[in-house]
Amino acid sequence: MTHFCRAVLLTVSILTMSLSAAGQGEANWWFFGSYAGVHFDNGTVTAVNGSMSQYEGVASISDADGNLLFYTSGIDVWDKNDVQMPNGFGLWGDPSSTQSGVIVRKPGSTTEYYLFTVGAQIGFYSGGFGGVSYSIVDMSLNGGNGDVIDASKNTVLVDSTAEKITAVRHCNGQDIWIITHKWNSNAFYAYLLTPAGVDPTPVISNIGSVYMEQGSGNNSESIGYLKASPQGDRLASCIWHVPNNDVEVFDFDKATGVVSNLLALPTGGWAYGCSFSPDGSKLYAGFVDMNYMNGYSLVEWDLSAPDVPSTLTVIDPN
Repeated sequence: MTHFCRAVLLTVSILTMSLSAAGQGEANWWFFGSYAGVHFDNGTVTAVNGSMSQYEGVASISDADGNLLFYTSGIDVWDKNDVQMPNGFGLWGDPSSTQSGVIVRKPGSTTEYYLFTVGAQIGFYSGGFGGVSYSIVDMSLNGGNGDVIDASKNTVLVDSTAEKITAVRHCNGQDIWIITHKWNSNAFYAYLLTPAGVDPTPVISNIGSVYMEQGSGNNSESIGYLKASPQGDRLASCIWHVPNNDVEVFDFDKATGVVSNLLALPTGGWAYGCSFSPDGSKLYAGFVDMNYMNGYSLVEWDLSAPDVPSTLTVIDPN
């Protein structure tokens, strides 16, 4: 599978963090692709340059006032000055991981940020770690430009997961759910991040498709986005490399971490990226046809309709 086919749909949902109560300024800077980025400021959008070149999953974080703090490929970490942090290298994301990293501020802290990373295709190509791990960035280090705390680097949370991760604010307004999906399983794993750190015991919800090798020969079925709605009450998941596989939508309980109520939305190809509208009433998904380079589509569903699958609208057929 070429990187082009997977990267072409990146614009469908480029941000990997979906915290329902996050400050608006925290998402003001995006970095992605080949040294590219954009800056949002009071309704204006400006193209910017960065130091990162990355095929797929990326993450960036600003403070509540919209000042850039750092960004990452899931492998390397750059500070607000586009300089690589001294210990910001060798993290266990991957250039070819759909959601290589997600960043969340530690509850109760003003300086520490958890950077969760996800491997690619269960380590098939790189031979590296094929699950979710985390490292902690302390913004008080390196003269206030931040650095990865060495003792925290690549702490394993769960092995053998799909290339999926998202974050949702707990209903208490403080704690954060970190959600991923186990490989060779239909289980969602939801870990709670609190001021004490990550609870290593996940809330497990067995629902929806089993994510497993189904003939690709390289675990390509692990590819595809997991996105939370801005309100944090729904999740959407794409499974790449399974012909015409459904995009699956679920309810998410922000109090308990339980995933429930599967809604299967048929597609016409291999789904990769997905994202909700700001009010959570629409779902968008991007997918390519099964011949890879012959076209891709961006589609929309109305999640408020009585018969959601029938509301499928093709926004861009190619």
